[in-house]
Amino acid sequence: MSDWQIEFDDARNPRASDYDWAPIDSVVQRLSLLQRQASEGAEVSEELQDSVAELERHIGSALEHGASLAELGERTMVSQRDLARVRDTGRLYER
Repeated sequence: MSDWQIEFDDARNPRASDYDWAPIDSVVQRLSLLQRQASEGAEVSEELQDSVAELERHIGSALEHGASLAELGERTMVSQRDLARVRDTGRLYER
């Protein structure tokens, strides 16, 4: 048997399992609360917009760290089609 080895460069392909999901989880919880408040008649449109923009940034970061659309979909409850839009355009929707 020869003495060669195959080495993998993990630095170029960071693993999503190493990603800190806490910021995404926090924004998802905040969005859920804001949506509930809005359905009860509270004026929360500015907070919703700010939270959606924050979620877009966190989704982009998670994708850069190797998270899959399926993983993000489970974590955020956002459709894979919408997550792909964030990946491609940086936005969940036009505004």
